[in-house]
Amino acid sequence: MYQLSLFQLVLIVVLFLFPLLTLWKNFKSSASKLPRGPWKLPLIGNLHQLVGLPLPHRSFRDMSRKYGPVMTLELGEVLTFVVCPVEAARKVLQTNELAFAQRLLMPKIFDSTLNVIA
Repeated sequence: MYQLSLFQLVLIVVLFLFPLLTLWKNFKSSASKLPRGPWKLPLIGNLHQLVGLPLPHRSFRDMSRKYGPVMTLELGEVLTFVVCPVEAARKVLQTNELAFAQRLLMPKIFDSTLNVIA
């Protein structure tokens, strides 16, 4: 049976951990630039906090009181920015109106019978 020397073992551990630490550092630095938001689950994101509520806009209001007027939510795996209350949303849309005016049109999504879904 082949045995590793101490040098080989340390080299393997360093070569394995260095890329992981680099990726983790890059992930943390990019995530820290985003607005705060509530905790999320790995695959469904924040959907568990919105599903089953009769009035989801009230949960957005409550979250905005806790996390501020601009917050980050993940709906599934889609990163979403929520601006609440209406005055803050109006200010964001008026300040950046040129960026919103030049958005690309989204393609239509069809089901199996060629009816438009979205």
